[in-house]
Amino acid sequence: MSADRNPPPPAPARPGGFGEGREPPQGGGEAAAPCDLGRLRQKTLGDPAFLAELLDIFREDLPGHLEALRGALWRREAEELSRAAHAFLGSLRLLEAAEATGLASRLRKRAQAGDFAGAALTLTALEAEVERLAAFLAAVYPR
Repeated sequence: MSADRNPPPPAPARPGGFGEGREPPQGGGEAAAPCDLGRLRQKTLGDPAFLAELLDIFREDLPGHLEALRGALWRREAEELSRAAHAFLGSLRLLEAAEATGLASRLRKRAQAGDFAGAALTLTALEAEVERLAAFLAAVYPR
């Protein structure tokens, strides 16, 4: 890579105890961050240990949430799919992940309507968005 294409160094530590977290890259052509870091920090009252605990819980619970969604969809169990989407929705709201929250809400509505084809498409989009969210959080707040 040429010298003019090297990414800028990480932002300096921010006041308020978030020194281990790095700010997301800034730039004109990049997609919006998959979660609102400012609101997430407010929710954790500036406590880095609390934030780390929330992120650890999300990371640990993520595979189970996705497995529950996939399983219910595969079995075509609308009620179970709706419940699993609702449970995941709560986690995503807590993280201020607007796009993923919207997709989980849409998935729940499609499950309630028995629209399994639409639910499958929505789940695919949700999985991609959650992958983006997890990668973003890992880059900003590595373990």
